[in-house]
Amino acid sequence: MPKWVAWFGGAITVPTWLWITYRTFFTDVGRTDPGVGGWAVLTVVIAVVLAVLILMAARKLPAHLIIEENGDP
Repeated sequence: MPKWVAWFGGAITVPTWLWITYRTFFTDVGRTDPGVGGWAVLTVVIAVVLAVLILMAARKLPAHLIIEENGDP
């Protein structure tokens, strides 16, 4: 995966997380819907997605695994 994909993913996920954080902690509606629990779950999901994008762009995660099997029964 090219490195620009990680940069583009970060450019999308970081402002999204900031907007969710603002809505959760600084608005009355955000405290009840999705609440702090929902914010925590979304924070974990966004962090995992961003970490996977960064690791794939740095070529630290394999795109697929090749398993060689022996021809012997």
